Order: sequence, then structure tokens, then C-alpha cells
Amino acid sequence: ERGEVIGQVRFQLIAGEWIVGTNIDRIHRGKGYASKIIKMATLEFLKNHSDQDIVAFIKEQNQLSLRSFLTAGYRHQSENVSDHTGIYRLTYNSKPDLHD
Repeated sequence: ERGEVIGQVRFQLIAGEWIVGTNIDRIHRGKGYASKIIKMATLEFLKNHSDQDIVAFIKEQNQLSLRSFLTAGYRHQSENVSDHTGIYRLTYNSKPDLHD
């Protein structure tokens, strides 16, 4: 329905890194909205923070979220973040690599 809130994207500056997080209403998951919302929010965020990279941490078992972030343009940077296993670190580079 038009104007219905289906989720949120938030950006937090933590230890010098911009961290993105999402929450999509359970009834709207798996419908393809998440990647569109993530992409739109990311591009809006970069209007005011054009020189910043954005980091997302995704639990390995959350394959829907992983796929949504990858579809939105985030790149898989590493697994097993610090001493935590089963967590992917993805980044959105504000200045795309010219070699891609």
C-alpha cells in the first residue's frame, strides 16, 4: 500500500566507521524491497558524506540480508570479523574502483 512503512535503514558512526543496519517488517521480507531500500538510503546518505565508505556486518545464516546488501552494491570484504565467526563484513565504497 502506498505510504506504508515497510522497514528502516540506519547509519551510525562507530569507532570511526559508518555502519549501516536494516530492519524490514517481517511481512515484507523476501519480496525484493530490502535491496532497493538499502540502495536508496545509501545513495541518500552519500549526498552528505560523499567521501565515506559504509560497512555492513551480516550474520552468515542471514542469507536474505546478505543477498540484499550485495544486490544493493555492497561488496563482500571479509568473513570472521575479529574474533567472531560467521559474520560477513561488507562495504560500500563511495569511490568505486576504476578497475572494475
